[in-house]
Amino acid sequence: MQSKKLLAAAGIATVAMASAAYAQSATPNQYNVTGGTSTRGGTKAKPKAADLKFAFQLTAGTTVPQVVKTYTIKVEGGRVNWKIVPGCSSAKMDAAASDASCPAAAKVGSGTLKALIGSTGQAVSDAQTCTLPFKIYNSGGGKAALWIKTEGGCPVPIAQTVPAKWTQSGTTGGLTFTVPDLLRHQVGLDLPVVDAKATISKITKTVKGKKVGFLESTGCKDGKRDFSVQFTTDDGQSQTVKKTLAYC
Repeated sequence: MQSKKLLAAAGIATVAMASAAYAQSATPNQYNVTGGTSTRGGTKAKPKAADLKFAFQLTAGTTVPQVVKTYTIKVEGGRVNWKIVPGCSSAKMDAAASDASCPAAAKVGSGTLKALIGSTGQAVSDAQTCTLPFKIYNSGGGKAALWIKTEGGCPVPIAQTVPAKWTQSGTTGGLTFTVPDLLRHQVGLDLPVVDAKATISKITKTVKGKKVGFLESTGCKDGKRDFSVQFTTDDGQSQTVKKTLAYC
């Protein structure tokens, strides 16, 4: 019995040492964010229809970085009028494994992402890469969806949405989403997104005789627009990267 206890203790110690070594070998994520809108000016009373471009890069030196679970994007002096375009829900696309039945007008943007396929902490040179296009849909009810589907060249098959939510806090609008586990980990491997680019189009619609933008610029107090992205990894570590544009 004593020998079994010693073996168990040794096993626990080995796991603990391995975990500590792994933690030490994992390099903290480093982020670079760019983005903004081509629209300048606008006020709450007289907003201007706007587009939004967003891009980020994630690095961890020469090793596979930690997987980001939740993204929170905020844009000062912006708001989202999600009610003016039709919606297509995440559940509908996931059930059909397709976005073919979504109204064309529900698509509000698109982009591409590049993911590594490997294990956090391992050499990047030993990981595979996968570049995927995605579409951004308005989903109604203050929600959105990123539709991602493998189109060849990627070893991991993907046909799934990332449910998202439009946000508004005072004069700051944004988008937040948590990536489903299946899109972060598959067959025992990690899938960190290391590069992403997205554009939400400038969309307008006449409502009660007034032209309204899906995204609108409402101006900034100091004439400069703050743009930020909060990245939260699987282990709950959060980092916010902020950019201040020289115009608003």
